[in-house]
Amino acid sequence: MEFQKAKRLNNYLSQWMATCVEVFNATKYGESEFEQMDKVKAQFQQVDFEQLYNDFIAELEENIEKYRNIDYMDKYLEGSFYMFYEGSEGYQKNTDGEIIKNGYEVNFLLNVKKTIDLYYDKVKTICFSYDDKCSYSPELRRIFTEKMKQLDPDFILKIEDEEPERNDDYDDYPFDIENLQRELALLATNQEKLDLIRQRIIDFEQWQIKNNLVDNDSFWGSINPGRSEFVKLCHIEMKRYPVTGKEETKTSPGRQTQSKHYKWVASGTDFIELFTALYHSKSIECEDGQKLSRKDLITYFQNIFGLEIKDIEGKLNKAGNRNENTPFLDKLAQQFRNFVSDKERKANQRK
Repeated sequence: MEFQKAKRLNNYLSQWMATCVEVFNATKYGESEFEQMDKVKAQFQQVDFEQLYNDFIAELEENIEKYRNIDYMDKYLEGSFYMFYEGSEGYQKNTDGEIIKNGYEVNFLLNVKKTIDLYYDKVKTICFSYDDKCSYSPELRRIFTEKMKQLDPDFILKIEDEEPERNDDYDDYPFDIENLQRELALLATNQEKLDLIRQRIIDFEQWQIKNNLVDNDSFWGSINPGRSEFVKLCHIEMKRYPVTGKEETKTSPGRQTQSKHYKWVASGTDFIELFTALYHSKSIECEDGQKLSRKDLITYFQNIFGLEIKDIEGKLNKAGNRNENTPFLDKLAQQFRNFVSDKERKANQRK
């Protein structure tokens, strides 16, 4: 099966998504111009997206003629257009207003976005059905049927209704707000209670995934709203337990706990420098094997340290523009070297 033309279109769309984001971010915080703007414009003028799209359709039809199996075509599309699952970090379709407000190369960036969005949507129409009863999009069915009728005028596409398997056995539904409230009554501090509620929300989301109760769109997985009442009740329950910041340590029946709170005392730019190094070194992964996004990880750290980092991209640019590109990381490395040196000195003194 041929994949070359489809993947080529995928690669060009992904590339220009990333380029659009790069130009916008580089000029968003006061930069007068993007250094390689002339080169970027010249490269964009050389790309014929209409031809790329037509080549992809021709390749799809050739594969239909050769294999004559719509399920194979569905897998061909899934394997070719990974941009729908990975996307381009930071690229959004609704940023035209931000480009205009930024005031840098407005006409060019709007033209790039218009072109990308047009062909992105055309491919998306072929790839996704948005129909619980059938895996294949109406557009894929149309293309497949027209090509097959050229080969066999009597061809009729027969697709059995497909109903996604879902475990809707309410007897096995383990989440009940009244049971949770009884658990909360056994805990001593508000912080413990809030932690337990958050844990139950995580348990609930994992339960939905395990029971095939997750709906996916082209980029992001979203929890099926059919059972979301439990999560809503959990968020309301949280309002009962305000945390003052200096909660006394108490002992609850059958359980001892010591509540401690930590805060980040270095600068926000220092935090971004450390966070960026950790994220891009892939030192941290999700336990469940899912892809870890930058947004998820930074939210996790902000929750731990009680931080609210605003203007993250601006601080990232500021960190990169410092005279020493990594002064905070260099300081940490030096602190570790000092610790090792001091430890060795004390060990030698004891001999």
